[in-house]
Amino acid sequence: MKIVPGNIVATAILVAFIGLAGCAGIGTIKERSMIGGSESAHSFEGSIAEGTIVRAPGDKRFAREAFPSGSGIVEICDSLGRVLLSIKAQPSPNDLKGLAWSPDGSVLAVMYHGGSLPGILLYDSRKGILLRYLPFHTHYHAFSFSPDSTMLYLAETPVSPVQTIALRDTSFALQSGVNLPWLNYGWDIGRNPWGGSHGGFSSQKERLFKEFSFLATHGGKIARVFIFCDARSAIRFSADGMPIGFDRYVERDFNTLLKVASSTGIRLIPVLLDYTLADGVAEENNTFVGEHPDLIQNPLKRAELAKLLASFVLKWKGHKAIWAWDLMNEPEHLSAVSPEEADTFLSLLAEEIRKKDSSSKITLGALFRKNFQRWASLPLHFRQFHYYNLPGDFPFDYPAGALGAESPILVGEVSADDLISSCESAWRGGYAGILFWHLNLPSFRENAELFRTWLSVH
Repeated sequence: MKIVPGNIVATAILVAFIGLAGCAGIGTIKERSMIGGSESAHSFEGSIAEGTIVRAPGDKRFAREAFPSGSGIVEICDSLGRVLLSIKAQPSPNDLKGLAWSPDGSVLAVMYHGGSLPGILLYDSRKGILLRYLPFHTHYHAFSFSPDSTMLYLAETPVSPVQTIALRDTSFALQSGVNLPWLNYGWDIGRNPWGGSHGGFSSQKERLFKEFSFLATHGGKIARVFIFCDARSAIRFSADGMPIGFDRYVERDFNTLLKVASSTGIRLIPVLLDYTLADGVAEENNTFVGEHPDLIQNPLKRAELAKLLASFVLKWKGHKAIWAWDLMNEPEHLSAVSPEEADTFLSLLAEEIRKKDSSSKITLGALFRKNFQRWASLPLHFRQFHYYNLPGDFPFDYPAGALGAESPILVGEVSADDLISSCESAWRGGYAGILFWHLNLPSFRENAELFRTWLSVH
C-alpha cells in the first residue's frame, strides 16, 4: 500500500490570505513547502492510485477507497486495516479523485468529478454522517484543509493557482448552542423557595463551569438559560402581593452565571419569565410552586413587575456574556390569563426594557412561528420559535424568508434526536441559528461531538 502525506498546504505566504472569502487565486503548489496537520491524497492525472491510504492526523486510523477501485465507497480503518466505517460516497461507481483529513481528524473530505455528487463531500469520521456537500464545476485534482480547518485549498494542476473555499462563511455557527435551561427550576437565581440550603448558581459554580465547558468544547456558542421562571424565588413581594425587589441571592447568583459564561466563551440568552407564572398550576406533588396570574392581570402589579425586570436588565447593560434577553418562554401556554392580558404585559415589559436600555437585544420564545404576527408590534431584535412537530405548525424546513419577518429568526428550542438533519434544515432555511433542547438530555450529550464537527464546516 502507498502512504501519501498531505501535499497541498500552505506557508506563511498562504496564511496571509486565509481571510479571503469564496475562491481566490493565491499562488502555486510548487511555490509552497508543506505544513503538517492535514493529510491528503491526490493525483493530477486520472484517479488516485488503487491501494492508496491516507493516515489520520493524531491517531492510527487511515482512509482508503474500498476495493474494487471506482466503487464509490470509502473506508476508514484502524491501524491493522480492520474496517471501522464504510461510507457510500456515491450512489453508483465513480472514480475517486482525492481524500483529505481535517487537522484534528474529525472530518474526512472525499472528492469526485463525475457521478451523482461531483464535488467534495465532508463526512464525520466517527459516524460517517455527511456534514456538507460542496459542488463545483472546475475539475480540481488536489485539495487539503487549511491548518485551522476554516478553508479548503484546491488546485487543478501542479502549477495552477491555488483556490480557497471558506468552510465557515456564515454567522449561523456563532449563534447556535443549547438551552441549559436550569440546574434547579425556578431557583438558580435566588433563595431556596422551600427554606432549605441555597442551591443557586453561586452555590453551584463548579457544576455550572463543567456544563458550559462541555458546551464550549463541542462547538456551542449560545446558552439559553431560564432566570425567574414562575417567580417561586428571587422576587420579593409586599403583603398585598406587589413585587417590590429581589432577595439577597439574586445579584450573587446572576453574577456567577455571567462570570462562568465569560470564562468559557459562552454567550447567554437569559429568559426572564416562563409561562408557568400563570398556567393554572399552583401545586406539584403537594408542594406550592409559583403561580401568579395577578402579576399579569392586575395593571398596578404588572407595571411594577415590568419596571423591576427592566431594572434588572439595565444593571447588566453591556455585559459581554449577554447576547440577548428573552422576555418569556412560550407565552402561548399562559392559560390562567387571557391572550389580551398576556400581550399587554409583554408589550409593557418590552417598552420598559427599551426605555431603560435601548442597546440590549430582546427576543420572545414563541412556541409557534404562526404566532409571529401576534407580537409583530413588539420591538424584538430577532424572532424566535420552538419546534416539537406539533399539529398546526409549519414544517421544520419551512424557509425563514417565506415568513415575512423583517428581523432574523432563531430556532430557540428543538429536539436533538435528529441533530444533523435539524442543523442542515435550519441552516439551509435561512434561520439565524439553532439551540437544542437541552444540554443534559442524552439526545444532545450523545450527539455533541457530531454537533461540533457539523459546526466546524459551516
